[in-house]
Amino acid sequence: MLEDLGNFIMNILLWLYEQVQDLVQWFFDGLEYLFIELILSPVLNALASLLESIPLPDWFTHGTVSVGSAGYFIAMAEVPAGITMIISAYTIRFLIRRIPVIG
Repeated sequence: MLEDLGNFIMNILLWLYEQVQDLVQWFFDGLEYLFIELILSPVLNALASLLESIPLPDWFTHGTVSVGSAGYFIAMAEVPAGITMIISAYTIRFLIRRIPVIG
């Protein structure tokens, strides 16, 4: 009899705990919604409109880039070919290290 009463009280307390937990979760979900809708959304919209108001530079809209004398030295030093070789070397090194016997 006493054991049944203890189980009954324990079940009521567990139910009450779950209800309080659901209420707290509902409250924090509401706060999260309010924060996103009332604070974060207007700030992000204002930031987006600010970034959209910045005009594009002329070189971007025309599609050409004039690098002046630096372009000449980049072409003479074969920088694009060098970058390709470096990336290829790192890729081969990565693949060789994956081979169990060699790497």
